[in-house]
Amino acid sequence: MVNEDGQPTEDYGYIVGTTYHNLLMPLIRYRMTDQGKWKKGNCPCGRRYPMIERIKGRVEDIILGSAGNDIGFMLFRVLYGVDNVEKAQIAQVGRNPPRSPGGAEHGVR
Repeated sequence: MVNEDGQPTEDYGYIVGTTYHNLLMPLIRYRMTDQGKWKKGNCPCGRRYPMIERIKGRVEDIILGSAGNDIGFMLFRVLYGVDNVEKAQIAQVGRNPPRSPGGAEHGVR
């Protein structure tokens, strides 16, 4: 996990990985847009590999509330499987609460 400046962090940070699976084009210190946090301690199975406590989500998928709090991805999930909804869009303008482009209440048109 690294912060915005690419420095290691114990808090939430970007997940960075290296793989040599493709020897012609290895990914070295590839920074993903997923954010996570290291889990302290050891795995109950006995392995000594580092563990991730929680994945917060992709940076692109995070919507902030008016107080700067993370609303999360669940806002998008409420739109799936709803009868009679063909299309939906959620827009965030600045640090204001999300709304639909048409201004409909609850962000759904």
